[in-house]
Amino acid sequence: AASQHPPHHHPPQPHRHHSTEQSIEQDDSQLVLIDGSFDLTYELMLPPSSTSLTQVRVDVCEAPNGVCRETPRTLSVPFTHSGNEVMVTVDPTYLNMSQGVWQIEFRATDDLLRDSGLLQTTILYDNQAPYVELLLPANVMEQEPVNVYVSVEDGYLGESSSFTWTIINEIGMRRAPVESEQIAVDQLLLNFSEQGVYSIEVSVRDRAGYMTQDSSTITVMNQRPTALISVDGLVLEDDVRLTLVDGESWVILGNKSVDNEPVDYLWVINDDRSWRGISTLTPDQFDRTGVHTVELIVFDDDGATHSTTIEIDILAPAPEEDSSMLAWFFPGLLVLIVLVVVGFRSKSSTNLELPKWKNVEHSGNGTESTEYINEDATIEEDEARG
Repeated sequence: AASQHPPHHHPPQPHRHHSTEQSIEQDDSQLVLIDGSFDLTYELMLPPSSTSLTQVRVDVCEAPNGVCRETPRTLSVPFTHSGNEVMVTVDPTYLNMSQGVWQIEFRATDDLLRDSGLLQTTILYDNQAPYVELLLPANVMEQEPVNVYVSVEDGYLGESSSFTWTIINEIGMRRAPVESEQIAVDQLLLNFSEQGVYSIEVSVRDRAGYMTQDSSTITVMNQRPTALISVDGLVLEDDVRLTLVDGESWVILGNKSVDNEPVDYLWVINDDRSWRGISTLTPDQFDRTGVHTVELIVFDDDGATHSTTIEIDILAPAPEEDSSMLAWFFPGLLVLIVLVVVGFRSKSSTNLELPKWKNVEHSGNGTESTEYINEDATIEEDEARG
């Protein structure tokens, strides 16, 4: 009959030798956190026929996900029994436990060799803070995306951590990353718009509550702007001279200037007039024809500047009468050429006739007549010349 009444127990209450119990995330609320040897106390009700306990055994295995990775090992552990309480001493070294999540099942045996039911407990054994290292470049340019990573190593399967990030500028202002900068819990994507030295800090808390902080600095460098002047899509070299005609439609552009952030424009003409805040010049900015010196200066938000200078030679438009004369000259020349060609062709096509001679008649006195029909003046001239 006594065998029908094995010892009954209530949930254990742990008592750690070297640390106090710590609270962690809700998912880990059932974990017993230890960092060394500890005492586990639970209530045990013996049946009337039993007078004492003879041993307490434990089945122990590593179970990071709630399932044993290997077959549990069974060991006897030291215990003390007083009244209805049993205190069991669990030593991670004796149980050959490395850091990690472990599942332990307790079972007590009374003096009649009757076993109690199993009492299961999950233990997180962690006695050191995680190793934390920030990974980021030492130097970047303004507006250049930069990835910041944190590497965490806690030394066991099933480890998990929470992260707290802080960004600190040169004047000591602290801020947390905005949502768009948080790529993952352990990664940031930052884009700095102002030059300076920034500090990046991260605090990492592991499942056991240990915290490690690491920080690193990053230098953000300003990219100096480059002033460029262009006309009709052509970028002009420094000190070049460009010829334009007054009254025609042309625009001098400065918006091809290079920088990784918006710039401000300052135009200076002949060192006596200037316009700021506009990216183009039109003929309205020039009050006369002739040669003008044009300088473009660009500024970024950090005060860095760059300039380029060209010369503009503005020509006066051609007079209207000259234009009219030119308009008549070419058609008239064309008509003249046509007339000359037609006349030449007409002359070359004229038929040449041979001179016709009069028949010679002998007069009665034996002399020849000197009269000719269709006499040729050339022949007469030749005869006159003998």
